[in-house]
Amino acid sequence: GQSWLADLDRARVRVAGPNVYIGNGRGLVALDRATGVQRWGAQLTDALQEDTDGGPNHGPAIVDPFPLTGRGAILVATIDNVLCAFDRDSGQVLWTKRYEKKIDIEPVEGVPSVLLRRNFPFMKLEVWNPGYAQPLAVYGEENWNSDFNRPVVRGAVILAQYESLGDDDREGVAVIDGLTGKPHVFDEVSDLEEDVW
Repeated sequence: GQSWLADLDRARVRVAGPNVYIGNGRGLVALDRATGVQRWGAQLTDALQEDTDGGPNHGPAIVDPFPLTGRGAILVATIDNVLCAFDRDSGQVLWTKRYEKKIDIEPVEGVPSVLLRRNFPFMKLEVWNPGYAQPLAVYGEENWNSDFNRPVVRGAVILAQYESLGDDDREGVAVIDGLTGKPHVFDEVSDLEEDVW
């Protein structure tokens, strides 16, 4: 058999959509969730990035935001800062994008979108539908020193505190629609205290 299965732990397995994904080094295998039969395998640019915070997203950075039935695509983040989209049924690579710094991905609940955080310490946000090779929206690119810190996903909404540390020195709150990436609210708030957030 498969000798690497003996070394399998929770940090290398992700159950998402109709599949169970197993990362092994630079390899990714998709098993049918119902039968356990291998659906496809792929080589990655490097090992899977892992979420080690112990929360509900603990495990490899693989996100499938689509409904369990029907067509879908997954996003995968690797430790060399590559974001890759795969067709979840065939394993066909849909697109890849390389980033300069570490990326973090999280599904947006109930919609086919993913929140991507990047460029610590001045955090930028991107909202992706894995089926498309361009993000639905990008926040923070207009100013290198703008920071969308502590973004969180709440249902189909993304909440973020923002701060511009340049000449304009603004701060406020952004409420972003998780499906479209468009802002619901983008309001300046003076003296936004960290303990309020």
